[in-house]
Amino acid sequence: MNDLIDEQRPVVCLDEAAKQILGAVRAVTPTAGTRKRFDNEYERCGTYALLCEPLVSWREVWVKARRTRWDYADVVRYLCDEKYPAV
Repeated sequence: MNDLIDEQRPVVCLDEAAKQILGAVRAVTPTAGTRKRFDNEYERCGTYALLCEPLVSWREVWVKARRTRWDYADVVRYLCDEKYPAV
């Protein structure tokens, strides 16, 4: 496995799909003798980006209030300037 790891060419994965973090607006209280119910109303609590380097088992999750091109640029800047500056 060590022969696959090249520090100058890391294998980094960035999930670009829009993933939302959803929260419940209100709790659904079940009544006696009925089936479990679900409420379709939800509150948006933000988005997240998933970063990983699978060959060295590194992963990180970034949570943002929204998902804009500037947020994506922050993630790429972090990877290039802070996480892998020598690459």
